Amino acid sequence: MPMPYSFSRMLIAVVFLVVVVAALGSVLLRQRKRLDALLAEFGGGPRIRSDHITSLRSAMQRRQKEYDVVVKQRDLRLVAIAATPLGIQLYDSEGAVVVSNDAAQRLLGSSGVALRERVGELVKHTRDTGAEVDERVLTSRPAERLTRVVVRPVGDREGVVVALVDGTKSRRIEKVRRDFIANASHELKTPIGALRVLVEALVATSDAATQSALVERLLSEVVRMSTLVDDVLDLARVESDVDEDAFERTSVAEVVHESLTGLLGESARYGVRIDVAGIDPDLWVFGDRRQLVSAITNLMDNAVKYTAAASRHVPVSVRAELHGDVVTIAVADAGIGIPQRHVDRIFERFYRVDRARSRETGGTGLGLAIVRHVALNHGGRVSVESLPGEGSTFRIELNQGGPCSEY
Repeated sequence: MPMPYSFSRMLIAVVFLVVVVAALGSVLLRQRKRLDALLAEFGGGPRIRSDHITSLRSAMQRRQKEYDVVVKQRDLRLVAIAATPLGIQLYDSEGAVVVSNDAAQRLLGSSGVALRERVGELVKHTRDTGAEVDERVLTSRPAERLTRVVVRPVGDREGVVVALVDGTKSRRIEKVRRDFIANASHELKTPIGALRVLVEALVATSDAATQSALVERLLSEVVRMSTLVDDVLDLARVESDVDEDAFERTSVAEVVHESLTGLLGESARYGVRIDVAGIDPDLWVFGDRRQLVSAITNLMDNAVKYTAAASRHVPVSVRAELHGDVVTIAVADAGIGIPQRHVDRIFERFYRVDRARSRETGGTGLGLAIVRHVALNHGGRVSVESLPGEGSTFRIELNQGGPCSEY
C-alpha cells in the first residue's frame, strides 16, 4: 500500500536525518585525526619559522572551529531524532541497534514481544535484500495495537533505518466513523421513508380532514429528522479535536440557566418544572461554554421526558457543587428509571432503552453520547445512578481548571 504523501515526506526527512548523524560520526573522527596529526607535527617536528607557526596556528584554530560546528550540528540532530513523535531506529550493517529514540522504545515496549520479533524479521529482510518494507502489524497483547512499520536501507547496505508509527488511535477512529455512518444512515432512512409515504398519501387524497392530518404527521416527521440532523452535527463537533481557544473561565450557574431557558417550552408542554435554585453564582469551570450548555441541556431534556412518562408532579432537580478541584453537576429526576441491564450502554450512540417511547418523545439516541464526549473533552466523566420506578441521577464531574488539570 503506498504511503500518504505527507508521511513519505516526513519519513524521508527523518531517514536523511539519521543518515547524516551516522555520517557525521565518520566526519568527526577524520577531523579529529587530522587535528591530532597537526598537533603532533607542531610538537615533535623540526624547528620552523615564526610565520609558518602563525599559519599553522591559524589552520588549527579553523579546524577546531569546524570541529565545534560539526559537534553542535550532530547534537542538534540527535535532539531532533529524540523529540520526533515517530519511533526511529538505526541498525548498522551487522544488525545491531545504534540509534533508538524514546518513541521507538515506548512503542516496542507497549506492543509486546510480537512487534519486536516482527521488526527484527523485517530488518533482516531489508539487510539481506536491500528492499524497502511498509507493513502494518496488529498485535493483541498486552492490548490491541496497530503499528505501521517502515524499513529502508541506508546507503549501499551500510545499515537499516526503521520508522514506527502508532496507528491504534487512527484505526479506532476509523471504526467509530464507519459505525457512525452506518447507524446514522439507518436512522435517517426511517423518517425519510415516512415522509415519502405521507407525501404519496397526501397527493392521493382530496379529503380536507385527511389532508390536514397528513400534513400534521408530515410536520412531526420533519421535526424529528431536523432534530436527528442537529444531534448528529452536535456529536460530530464534540467528537472532533478540542478547540482550546474556546475554553475559558465559565460560570456554571450561567450555563445551567442558559440550558433552562432553552427548555422552558419543553418543560411547560410536559408539565414538569425544573428546579435550579441554590447554584453558587461564583462557581466556575474552565471549559467550552457551548459544549457545556449542550451537555446540560441534553440531561435536563431527558429528565423532563422521563419524569413526564412516570406521570409524577416532582420537579427535575439540577445542582452543582465544588469538591476539592472537581465541579459536579447533578441532574436528578423522579421518572421511570433505567433497568440495570441498560445502564452500561446508554452512553453509546443511537442506543435507546425504549425505542417506542423515544419515537413518541422525539429522542434520537445521541443525547447521552454527546454528554459523554463533552465530559471527556473537559477531562471529566459522566455517571448515572438509577432505580426502575424511582428515577435517575446523572452526574458530570469536571476538573475546575480544565482538561489539563490533574484529576
